[in-house]
Amino acid sequence: MLVSVEAGDVNISLGKLDAIAIALGVSFARIVSDSSPPSPHGEIVWRGHSPNSQAVLVGTATVRREAEFWLWSLEPGEFYQGEPDPEGYQEALIVQEGQLVLTIDRETERILPAGTFTLFDSSKTYRYTNVGTEIVRFLRTVLN
Repeated sequence: MLVSVEAGDVNISLGKLDAIAIALGVSFARIVSDSSPPSPHGEIVWRGHSPNSQAVLVGTATVRREAEFWLWSLEPGEFYQGEPDPEGYQEALIVQEGQLVLTIDRETERILPAGTFTLFDSSKTYRYTNVGTEIVRFLRTVLN
């Protein structure tokens, strides 16, 4: 079966890919990602028969206790100033609409247009800002 998968002759199930990853002692993300730098839009891991049917793995993180899933929206000119989380916390953001500016530790600025994913260490101060003219909507996942 692996030869057929490698040749592109079969569309393997996500469950089988996960089983192969476990057998090899690697993460699911490692087995489905290519060796090039990760895309901020993720990796297409599965495709259906129709061109718009697909599963995109946008990122992974090791979690010790729990994950919180938040839907956020910021009107133009609005911002949220986050306090540092405990050491080991991370946040994953997926921008759905608009453009979000993420500032980390008052220095590093990331501009995140719609469709972009980012993962960052939230044990530093961070800020979400909408500097655009349209609402920004994003999914925020807090990982600890």
